[in-house]
Amino acid sequence: AVVSTQSTWEAVVSTQSTWEAVVSTQSTWEAVVSTQSTWEAVVSTQSTWKNAVIAPPVQEPPEQLPRFYRVEVEQGVTYRMTQNLDDKFPGQVAAQGLVVEAERQDADFIRCSNGLWLPKRIGRQPLLKAVDDEMQHYEVLVQPGISFRRSMDMEDKSKREFAKFGDRITAYRTEGDWVAIPGGLWLPLCIRDEASSKVTQLLRPEAPRESRRGNRSLEWTYDQAVAELEKDGGDKAPRAIQLQRNESRRSQISVYSG
Repeated sequence: AVVSTQSTWEAVVSTQSTWEAVVSTQSTWEAVVSTQSTWEAVVSTQSTWKNAVIAPPVQEPPEQLPRFYRVEVEQGVTYRMTQNLDDKFPGQVAAQGLVVEAERQDADFIRCSNGLWLPKRIGRQPLLKAVDDEMQHYEVLVQPGISFRRSMDMEDKSKREFAKFGDRITAYRTEGDWVAIPGGLWLPLCIRDEASSKVTQLLRPEAPRESRRGNRSLEWTYDQAVAELEKDGGDKAPRAIQLQRNESRRSQISVYSG
């Protein structure tokens, strides 16, 4: 009986060992399956990476710098020959209120149409102010064009500067029958013949941006033009209103105030 009991006990121990071996084998198999799944995931990721289209980096649009600047300081600003505050051009000063056009610029300087430079600021003190939104635009109406003037004098012509027929002219101020051009030049709006009271229009103002529809310029009727002039000019009504027709035979109003 003792021997039989011992044999039974050994059989139980053997069965337990076999069971533990099965459990160990199952754990090993699960580990293999888990490893295989992980490897397949790695391979899948690698394939996806190889086939992926790499999007280009997002680029911000270039900053649109102002084109026109007005001198703000009372004493004016001395022109520089280079982009160096100490490289002054003696006697050449941009007076307060003058508007200049920037042909080239960086964060600190602009190069004007005369080839000289103006600083935008000295330290924290701003010297120039961007005034693009304040500019006025005109179209040259006469052929072959109009000579720029160095002052508000018809005889004081600039020998080099000339506005051709059809050119778009940018101005920053109107004084009587004259418009001030960036850089210190002038153009007459019209020519008046005092003897005959005849007025010849040289420049036509461009319609305000908010008054346009699409790319078409605003075209007033006769009555609309008179109403606008009376509203703007009050008792200083225009002395002559001339109705012109262009090649497409559409009526346009040419206004000469005075």
